Amino acid sequence: MIVKFSDEWFREYCKSINSDEKYRNNGKGWKWSVTFSIAGDQGSRYLKQGLNRIVKMKLKEGRCEGIELLSSESIPLDEYLLKGKASVWESIIDGKTSIINAMLKGDLKVTGDVRTLTKYIPAANDLARIASGVK
Repeated sequence: MIVKFSDEWFREYCKSINSDEKYRNNGKGWKWSVTFSIAGDQGSRYLKQGLNRIVKMKLKEGRCEGIELLSSESIPLDEYLLKGKASVWESIIDGKTSIINAMLKGDLKVTGDVRTLTKYIPAANDLARIASGVK
């Protein structure tokens, strides 16, 4: 079993995205990378408090073209950044909350054109669904 948020998990996640027909359709038109900043916290089962994961996923036209593991100093500011605690990400992946609800509650911070992002809510929900299947 792969540990969530590990390098291997993100590589498998990218592969799983590419084999998902529903995401391929809902993600058509998307042409920006998304950087996920995941902060370890006490409520997390997978990422201890004080540890952080920052991963840039190159998502284009319903496909994952690769991942890039980043440090906090190299977070790109020109595209999308989704930032939150690991326990929030786990709740999204487990289907206990949605990305939109986490954003509205302020548990997930978003940098980038939110108006464009809202056009792709079905694709964002697909990404959460796909993540839940990565084992």
